[in-house]
Amino acid sequence: MLAVRAWLEPAGGRAAWLLRQVALAAAACVCAHVVLAAATLAATGSLPDWGQYLAYLRAFLGGGKACQLTYGFEPWSPALPVGAGYAASAAAIALLLRRRPDLASRNAALVVAISGLTAYGIALFSYTGTAPRPTCCPT
Repeated sequence: MLAVRAWLEPAGGRAAWLLRQVALAAAACVCAHVVLAAATLAATGSLPDWGQYLAYLRAFLGGGKACQLTYGFEPWSPALPVGAGYAASAAAIALLLRRRPDLASRNAALVVAISGLTAYGIALFSYTGTAPRPTCCPT
């Protein structure tokens, strides 16, 4: 969403605007962690144990055995047209930004919202290929 919004900014200030927004988002994340740590300390008398979360991330993102789990798609899964729809949406957004920036600028909130929805859908769709069959795309 930030990349799309930055693209809609005037050409000279895109990088500065994007850098500022990324810094604000990072600061918000740090503040949220500090608040969570303080609330946990106040409620339990000890700080949160971040080790189990880091182990989870390491197992699923760092090449551990957990990231080798895959269940795959069934032949002609209903998820395939959903994926094609997300790809078409992303392509349409890219074309809109490149070919009709004036239209995108006039409808900036709508374009950013559709971009966010598409990005969320693509991220959620990435789970479909590795999820156990009963929990995704029942036929």
